[in-house]
Amino acid sequence: MKALRLVIIEDEEAHFQLIRRAIVKELPQADIYHFQDAGAFLESLHQICPDIILVDYRMPGMNGIEFLMHMRRAGNEAPIIMITGQGDEKIAVQAMKAGASDYIVK
Repeated sequence: MKALRLVIIEDEEAHFQLIRRAIVKELPQADIYHFQDAGAFLESLHQICPDIILVDYRMPGMNGIEFLMHMRRAGNEAPIIMITGQGDEKIAVQAMKAGASDYIVK
């Protein structure tokens, strides 16, 4: 069985480490790829072919909604979960309409 390829796009190192720690606790065999901004990830998308993507709402270069729209236009089918410290219901609705599989407040 191949390892789950999971991408975390999070610009704050402390938040990335917390998310990573929680994932490793439940999925120790997962391959975790970390990017501080969406642009860097998009350059590596086809090399990684992620099984799931966790993306922060606020990040350098583009926000999470813009990222979701870009990924769907590109035809990527990987589930995308938006994570945010902002917890805004309006953003949650936008994220779900843009194709997020889920929306989680940090």
